[in-house]
Amino acid sequence: MKSFSMENTSKPPVNPFLAALFHPTPNSSRSRDLITALQSPRNYVILVPTTASILYTIDQETSVSFADLCTHEEFLSSHIIKIGVSAKAIGRARVYWTLNGRSVVIKDDIVYTNKGFKSITQARILSDRVYTTTSDIVPYDSQYIIYYISRPLIGSALPLYDFNPVIHSPPTSKAPPASKKITTFTQLLSQFPLIARQIQEPLNSVFEDFDCSNATEPDLVTMIEEVMEKGIALFQAVDHSIVNAMASATGLTGPEIEKMLENYVGKHLHNKIWPRLIILRALKDSIIRAAVKNMKHISLGQLGVQPYWTEGGDTIERMVMTAVVDLENLSKAENAGAQVESLVKILRNLGVVPPSNQSQPNGDDNDSSSSKENKEKIVNHSSVSADVLVSLMIIVVTWSKLDNLDSHLFYMRNFSFMDVDSGEVGYALSTFEAVIFHIMNNSSKLAIVSSANQLFWKSIRDGADISVAFDSPGEYFGSGGIDVSEIDSLEQVYRSRNASGESAIMMAIQAPAKNLVSLKLLLSKRDVFPMEAIWKEQNGRQTTLLSAAIQTADKEIVDAIWSLLSANYSQDDLRKYLSRKDEWQRSVGHYLFYLPDLIETIGGLISWTDKDQNGQTPLFALCRSYDNPRYADLVKMGIDTATKCQVGGGNLRFLDHVDAKGNTLLHIMKDIQSLELVLNISDIDLNRVNDKGLTPLMVNSKFSRLAAIEVLTKEPEVDVGRRNYRGLNAAELAKDENTRMRIEDITLFRKYPIRDNRVTSVLRGYISDDNVHFIVKSGIIPSPSTITSVRRTFTDFTFMAKWLSFELPASWIPVLQIPHNPFAVPSRPARSVVRDVQFKLDSFVRTLLLHPTFSTHELLWEFFLVTEFSKDLSEKRSKQKHESRKETLEEEYPPLENTDESVVFFNHALKEMSYLEQPFMKVLKSAHSMQHKRLDLAESYLALQGYFKTLSFLPVECIDALTEVTNLYQVSDSHEEIFVQELRASYANIKAVMESLTRPNKLIDALAAQANQLSRFQTSLNRTSTRFPLGLLDDTRTRYAHDATLNIQTAENEITRLGSEIRYSQTMLASELGGFNEIHERECMRVVKEYITEKIKWERVRLKGMNSVLGKIKVQS
Repeated sequence: MKSFSMENTSKPPVNPFLAALFHPTPNSSRSRDLITALQSPRNYVILVPTTASILYTIDQETSVSFADLCTHEEFLSSHIIKIGVSAKAIGRARVYWTLNGRSVVIKDDIVYTNKGFKSITQARILSDRVYTTTSDIVPYDSQYIIYYISRPLIGSALPLYDFNPVIHSPPTSKAPPASKKITTFTQLLSQFPLIARQIQEPLNSVFEDFDCSNATEPDLVTMIEEVMEKGIALFQAVDHSIVNAMASATGLTGPEIEKMLENYVGKHLHNKIWPRLIILRALKDSIIRAAVKNMKHISLGQLGVQPYWTEGGDTIERMVMTAVVDLENLSKAENAGAQVESLVKILRNLGVVPPSNQSQPNGDDNDSSSSKENKEKIVNHSSVSADVLVSLMIIVVTWSKLDNLDSHLFYMRNFSFMDVDSGEVGYALSTFEAVIFHIMNNSSKLAIVSSANQLFWKSIRDGADISVAFDSPGEYFGSGGIDVSEIDSLEQVYRSRNASGESAIMMAIQAPAKNLVSLKLLLSKRDVFPMEAIWKEQNGRQTTLLSAAIQTADKEIVDAIWSLLSANYSQDDLRKYLSRKDEWQRSVGHYLFYLPDLIETIGGLISWTDKDQNGQTPLFALCRSYDNPRYADLVKMGIDTATKCQVGGGNLRFLDHVDAKGNTLLHIMKDIQSLELVLNISDIDLNRVNDKGLTPLMVNSKFSRLAAIEVLTKEPEVDVGRRNYRGLNAAELAKDENTRMRIEDITLFRKYPIRDNRVTSVLRGYISDDNVHFIVKSGIIPSPSTITSVRRTFTDFTFMAKWLSFELPASWIPVLQIPHNPFAVPSRPARSVVRDVQFKLDSFVRTLLLHPTFSTHELLWEFFLVTEFSKDLSEKRSKQKHESRKETLEEEYPPLENTDESVVFFNHALKEMSYLEQPFMKVLKSAHSMQHKRLDLAESYLALQGYFKTLSFLPVECIDALTEVTNLYQVSDSHEEIFVQELRASYANIKAVMESLTRPNKLIDALAAQANQLSRFQTSLNRTSTRFPLGLLDDTRTRYAHDATLNIQTAENEITRLGSEIRYSQTMLASELGGFNEIHERECMRVVKEYITEKIKWERVRLKGMNSVLGKIKVQS
């Protein structure tokens, strides 16, 4: 085996793992052993942790950075797996052995550590790559299959969140191991199987034997206490050394373990105790249920809470609504303790739970909340009294859908294993009990008010005339059986708000039966709804009146609201109003697609860059309104208005309109007219990827939008070959065959034609039926109707190359080397291998089409144009041509009598080609190095993003701008990949010519050997002419003479054949060398020109992106 110097002159890659593997330090003997084992790259697959997972983590056990750990032999060898002959069982799990004898299991895209590893970890396969190293310690052009994985397989990764972005050195001292965080008894049993082995089965038996189907309430309490005592006894019986080890590892104390055990017992018995308890307390639950039903339409203001438009009023309402949701979730708790914790959380969120050391208030004295004296105004919600707390909780209970209130109270008091008589828990339960007491004993008046509210709301929703409710309230409410004298304040009825936070005005806007007269009447009642109330009005989802009106798509309703607001407030106030957001963080602008004409009215006051919870701006929302019949007009009005309102002026900044998933306006456009409009924006990035790595072209390909694809691909900046994170391009992502074929046709016509405007190319490789197939297309630009398409395998290409060489043995032809096996990891086939083979086959095809001899060969064009390619017929025809050539060879090419000139010709030609081969190899190495540096630059920028999070002194806008700049360096590098592959093809052609020049020398040597044989045969024949006396041995002499004559004839025939072959080879190669030089020069110029053109194009794209970021920063600053 050839030895290689350990002196490494090439620059190591950014990834610390690859740098340690292929670029070791000069005195590293360990790396020499590893590289020696990797002299056969086809036998191994390398699992490479991402750069960020190495740079930004340390090993939790040793506190050593992974950047240092990856230089160790154990680390490197554990990430190199041996591969054998694959069974191509795609999707099945398979065991692989590492270089140091450990094993991993790979299933789908997950790598699991197995035998030999200290701990069981898993890493996700992110992508694959055919890695061509530029290292000096392995043979040049050695290619390895590498899979990037999400984390190292060795060690326990601890993220470095607080590190110096400028100077960072890993800690040298060993930190104490972190305690395992255990919060439940189930986790404790899972992480400590020795404890589980001793107590889990006995506990399960206790749970199974627990039968409370006939138990009374006292029996239930006694039974669960007995189960708890058994559980404690079982835990105390566990070996003390095991318990001490667990306590040392987790830091848990006895009370903490007991608390977890209580929750564990309660959880396993909940489904037995709770149903029985509901049956036992059904009567009282039904009484409470009826009372709650009668007062479910009560409003906050009718219990003494200040109006929502006053200071703090809207905050209280939002807190109450949050508490309603939390209380409804109380029934989902798995045990009584969890229910108590939920109840305490509800009261704490309301801001009314006192500290645990505070004395417990009298929870029984709560009926005063219904009297007028105690209807106090809540100004500071964090210091409300116990009476007001009961009022708030009454609203929470009546608005929620929680059933079996008395059962819940009893369950929490008796089955939570808590101190239910003091502290937060005692106060919370006392408050809850006071609420239930009030509902049962003092709810009659609230029931009357609730009925009045219900009647008023129903009239509004039904579109009835509600003027009578204001003009003749006694008659109006009396028609519903309600005595007005029992209602303290009719104003509170008119102002009442339902459980969704909707006032009468909001209900009138959203009513199924439109009643514009009632809406205008309510808006005119200033004594009930002052202007401030209308201004601050919003429902529980924080939707304003105008926003709700727009969502009805009723112009008259919108005009009624907008005319009132615009008449009473300034432009600046209206801007603030329009920017108010609902619970989805959407402002009025996000709903303008309901009424496109409204853009002309309020578009100038909209903040077009405000984003909702999905990162969508109002313009983004307009562009997603696909079902709007005026979609094109809507988008145009939105873009025009957003551009006019843009701070700083100029063209629309597309960076302002990118959603949380990374989608730009181009990603979401469906309408062709609108798509063309967006394309006219000067700084739009046509190849920007979203979070899934999809460009706008890829998205349209996935959804088979052929018209949009046609528009996008007309733009020269659109990269048709760009690949997503999974290594798929737009054609491979297409789910529809027509879409895929159209993108392939477009890709074909973007290639450089060879002659007569015909272009032929291997466009795509894909995995099907455990095999790899390649699509070969040929057509005449610009006519799509001339395109033909065939499907071939790598074996088909080698078949064609074999029989072309067989027919024309003197001609040079590139060698098709057997590629890596893409099924080395069957559950995750390496698409990069398929892509690499596709590039090589495409270059092979182009070489043949430029070849002075093969370019017009019928086998070649039959291979490209005939769908059902018959190998048998082609082989038979090639053999016939070969025999025919042999028969006419001597006639067409007279044998050489002297080979000296031929020897000089072939040696000179070989020498000249070597002068070309050596510098070209240097160029190819430089191109490989350039490609690696480009990829390292992109990876460095990605790694740099991790440091941005530490720059807390910078504004968010600046950090976003830095992130945008790093994304610009992720712009497609397919042109560099193509450039390197084209140079590799040219280098392969040079080697093929040199190989063809060595073959005639072998013929010349064979000719010389035959000449020597002929001389010996002639000498032998001359000896047989001398006769012995008396005719002795005449028969033998005659036989020898006959054999010598035959040998001479055979040798002369062979000399003649070889002489003709040499002349044929010299003639063919002399002709082809001239053509080769011309083709090589033209192709190299084309390759360099195309690369420079593409490079300039993408650098302009990057510059345009930087200008966009700079413009955004200037505006924000």
